Amino acid sequence: MPASVQIGQVTPTPTAAEAAAVVAAIAQFRAAHAVSDPPEPEPAPSPWQQAALQEGVMCAPRLTPFWA
Repeated sequence: MPASVQIGQVTPTPTAAEAAAVVAAIAQFRAAHAVSDPPEPEPAPSPWQQAALQEGVMCAPRLTPFWA
């Protein structure tokens, strides 16, 4: 930064109410943008469900309707 640039406070020190408002706004922002917990993983299918799914996949498709 060049030596001619000065950084200083432009406004007076905030009041207690203004400071509380800033803190409340930051707390509200953090709550609104907080990272949520990941969802619970689904339970593994039971052996009966796995067998039913495999049986349904290995089943040959019916070419004629069952009512014919």
